[in-house]
Amino acid sequence: MFLILFTDDFDRDFAAYRAAGVEFREQPRVEPYGKVCVFRDRFGNLWDLLQPANP
Repeated sequence: MFLILFTDDFDRDFAAYRAAGVEFREQPRVEPYGKVCVFRDRFGNLWDLLQPANP
């Protein structure tokens, strides 16, 4: 993924985006680097919505 949208509150933003009709390509998952989920923008680009893990 080359497009990353960083957030400080993943659950808030995931819920707001879903309510607005954003197409998520997968369910949120927790990785060593943070909580992440892939979504598609209106131009077809794939993005990661990412809340980095605490250091």
